[in-house]
Amino acid sequence: MIGCSQNEIDSSESSQNQQDQNVNESLNRLAVGSSANDILSDSIYDSLVIELVYVEGYEPNQEVI
Repeated sequence: MIGCSQNEIDSSESSQNQQDQNVNESLNRLAVGSSANDILSDSIYDSLVIELVYVEGYEPNQEVI
């Protein structure tokens, strides 16, 4: 699992870019397994969104999903 921060670059949204520069990305760079408790417990987060990305024609079967 990897963590993500909103960090989009768009010249028309300079105020958003300034906010993005203040994002603490150190929490996204933890060692593997360090965030396991945060992800699996509900003490910090109340939901988890998993997106599957695949190449057309190589869709995962329902059993995998």
